[in-house]
Amino acid sequence: AFPIAVNRHQMVVPSTIQHRAMSTKLDDHQRAQILQTWRIIEKDLDTHAVTFYKNMVADRPNITQLFVNRNEYGFLPEDSEAGLKRHSIDVMVMIGHAVAGLNDLESIAAELKELAERHAKYGVELEHFPIMKDALFVTLEQELGPKWTPEVKAAWESAYATCEELMEGPLAKEHERLGNYKSTEYMRPEKPH
Repeated sequence: AFPIAVNRHQMVVPSTIQHRAMSTKLDDHQRAQILQTWRIIEKDLDTHAVTFYKNMVADRPNITQLFVNRNEYGFLPEDSEAGLKRHSIDVMVMIGHAVAGLNDLESIAAELKELAERHAKYGVELEHFPIMKDALFVTLEQELGPKWTPEVKAAWESAYATCEELMEGPLAKEHERLGNYKSTEYMRPEKPH
């Protein structure tokens, strides 16, 4: 069983987290469908990243606090359109990296684990996975049009579930670790900055 996020600062974590076998298996046809549809998105990643972000915050404006707006020189203002666009593009690039690794999940498992651990520090919780999935799927549907078939959607659902399974345990463990960590080196901010 995996932990359940109660709220931003409290986690209910079983004393032993049991790792479950991957419940999703992608066949070659599904992987090909995902790769083909992703190639369409990649052609204009900047535009699709902005659409993705707008879809994510459309009914959830509070989710913007999870988008840490920073570049290699420091932090961009939270309301910076450039910062939000940059972060949205980074998210889409990571999705593309995960898509590219679907043929060999071991090749991306460590990176997804690290990504989950890092995002625990930004306040990402398990309940944010469905929000991101909804935004991604709405974006794919909008941008792919008639190519977003029930079969393609099912393939994407399997792939998303696989990535989520790889990330949810490390995310929960990192929340537990951070909750027990009593140092001034790390302070969980109300708003990531």
